[in-house]
Amino acid sequence: MLSSSATVHAHFVLKAADGSVIVSTTAVTSAGHAKADFYLPSGKVDLWYPVGYGKQPLYTIEAKLTNGRGELLDTRVQKIAFRR
Repeated sequence: MLSSSATVHAHFVLKAADGSVIVSTTAVTSAGHAKADFYLPSGKVDLWYPVGYGKQPLYTIEAKLTNGRGELLDTRVQKIAFRR
């Protein structure tokens, strides 16, 4: 168990369906919370459309928590899509 003063880094990576990295960032947690803001210029990701109206591209977001020594504490992977 980590103490409340332990330094924990949250690493976020957004990947395309082919596994290529679109954008990534790292944040230091504060009071057990981390926030990542991604700026995605127009055309950087494809929008998801209902069947019959266009493509349904899925992206992968990966979140990894590491301690101050760089040791992996936890990881989470989630499929996401973008809509207007």
